[in-house]
Amino acid sequence: MITSPNPNLKPEKSKSLTLGLVFSPLPLTNVSVDFWQIERRNEINQESTAAAIAAGNVARDPTSATNVAGDPGAITAVLANYVNSAKTTVRGLDVDLGQGFNLGSAGKLSFDVKWTHLFKFERVEGDGTVSNYAGTHGNCDVSNCMGTPKDRLN
Repeated sequence: MITSPNPNLKPEKSKSLTLGLVFSPLPLTNVSVDFWQIERRNEINQESTAAAIAAGNVARDPTSATNVAGDPGAITAVLANYVNSAKTTVRGLDVDLGQGFNLGSAGKLSFDVKWTHLFKFERVEGDGTVSNYAGTHGNCDVSNCMGTPKDRLN
């Protein structure tokens, strides 16, 4: 995909909400739980591949055309623009457990475990198309094709 600039883009706006709790049942033990949500309006994204192809914004290889009437050749590139999506909502929960141990004169040992659960990753395009990315491989322009798993553990 070849993405081109778009002088008609609107600025992005976002609202976020975070609600958290930190609990320390022992002097060297910490547990934190954070619920969060981020909503972005007019988020700047690449036009979807399907929308660009449907609009005919493609480059074709005329040497690969068949003898079938109307076959202009294989698509070699999709020509997309940056566009404003209507809205993207991402919602999740972070849980963090930290534990420390005093080792006397040897110092201190500590470990930390973090878990993130993604409840929602939904994008609404300007034409009303809705995409849900939580727990999927997509969207490459967001995840660099690494996916957006619902659960992550560190």
